[in-house]
Amino acid sequence: MNTSKPSARLSLLFLALLILFIGVGCVPTRLGTGWASLRLVDNNILVTYNDRILLVDSGTGRPVQLTDNDGRVRTNQDGTPLRWELLGQPTQSQFFASPVQMTDSNEVALVVDYQGKIFNANLKQACFSTASGSCVDNAPFVTIQGKIYTDVVTDDERLYLPLSEHDVLALDKTSLTEDWRFITRRGVWSAPLLIGENIYFAEMGHEFYALNAENGTKLWQVDLGGAVAASPVFYDGTPATDYADDVPAPTDMNYNLENGRFYVGTFNRSIVQISMDGAIETVFTTNDWVWSTPKVVDGVLYTADLSGTVYALDTTNNLSLIWKQDTQTTGIRARPMVTQDSVIVVSQNGIVLWLNRADGSVTLRQEINEETLSDMLYVPPTESRPEGLVVISTINPNRLLFAFTVQGQQVWLYPPAS
Repeated sequence: MNTSKPSARLSLLFLALLILFIGVGCVPTRLGTGWASLRLVDNNILVTYNDRILLVDSGTGRPVQLTDNDGRVRTNQDGTPLRWELLGQPTQSQFFASPVQMTDSNEVALVVDYQGKIFNANLKQACFSTASGSCVDNAPFVTIQGKIYTDVVTDDERLYLPLSEHDVLALDKTSLTEDWRFITRRGVWSAPLLIGENIYFAEMGHEFYALNAENGTKLWQVDLGGAVAASPVFYDGTPATDYADDVPAPTDMNYNLENGRFYVGTFNRSIVQISMDGAIETVFTTNDWVWSTPKVVDGVLYTADLSGTVYALDTTNNLSLIWKQDTQTTGIRARPMVTQDSVIVVSQNGIVLWLNRADGSVTLRQEINEETLSDMLYVPPTESRPEGLVVISTINPNRLLFAFTVQGQQVWLYPPAS
């Protein structure tokens, strides 16, 4: 009898309860209870994990070396090259949210730790800094009331913070003073969406909300029937929302709000389609909890659940089933990555599968044998590396990142073996 699926859900449930208890102060935080956040900065991978933020060369998987303003590698007193690494130890910080870029030059960013401390950081010099980017030994910070376990979002005016216990907080982007706070019954564990002039988010108390982003006024809310731990996805069929992961990022961000819909996975074993005015239009029932953000390409929604089943659903026909594939793995928490040819998924126990987009059949299997909870990152090709990369992070700091080509060949491991 296959017992891996129930144990996978129990394992993730334990993780969820641990996060909840940490968030309300029932137990102290400890390193290793979280997962990495990955994003690209100048073709390097910015990794936010536990008590540090670091840069990894996306082509080689080696640490990025710290340089001065003239591009020369900085060294310590022994002449050893310094790595680009921002440590949370001086401020007793643990990080879940990726730094938020504040300038076009990528130099100054806001760093938010799980305890609600907000710092300025210089991403060129890998230091905490003033708002202008000058490195300082004792970093000044603003503290909010609330803990943060997911990425935050920003627009030209505000920083929007989803708080793990309850509420969404909007801060003025310059002064970091509170503009508004929206009270929720339960915690918000996933990053909100900014669409037009509104902000949309789900909370663990089953509710999905639409607010006016300027003042926090509620426009509508809808009960989804189950807790939501992953971000919803917005889809309107335009180039801004309909693209495979391995094609150039869209530059046209003009939405067609009349055709827009939201898709949300729940712990009620469902994918829910919601209209722009907050009406539930259709519900697709999954085998198990959905703890990942769906991906929609060419009108087909791809999602996975904690039974290890992957689904392809037709958004033009009431989420009718196109295909489903039982991967015979433990639960899948990471968002499926959809390329022009494949759907790539990674299970909690580190099984990476390439599925045929047309019928869901498994075309390749790789095993990294590490617990994996984070979303994957796609790294576009460069002149020296003609194929894009799929980067997967684990909770093991000694085998933190694995990079594969889109076709499934492993390219590098971080930290390097030697």
